Order: sequence, then C-alpha cells, then structure tokens
Amino acid sequence: MYSAIAISIYINIVYKRVTEIVKDIRAIDYRLSKLKDSLSKIKDKLIFIRRSITILVHNTRLLNI
Repeated sequence: MYSAIAISIYINIVYKRVTEIVKDIRAIDYRLSKLKDSLSKIKDKLIFIRRSITILVHNTRLLNI
C-alpha cells in the first residue's frame, strides 16, 4: 500500500513538472513567433529601402545622360 501511494505521489510530481515545462515551451514558442514576425517586417522594410535606392540610383544615371 505504501509503495502505491509513493508511486502515485511521484507520478503527480512528475506530471506537475512536465506541465510546467510544457507551459514554458509554449511561452518560448510564442515569443519566438513574435520575434519571427518582427524580423519579417524588418526584412520587408529593408527590401523596400533597397529597391528604392536602386530606383534612385537608376534615375540619377538617367538624369546625367
């Protein structure tokens, strides 16, 4: 009887720890997802700036002709 209680307590402790780990992993995943979205927005802005500069340089060359 004692060993069954001890095993049950141990299982509950392990369950609680695993549950906490899962919560932490989900929180980390959420933060990484937000970071990925932010990086994607930055990438899009950099692409826009690069294209704008390319167009400006191209137009400047046309004006010098």
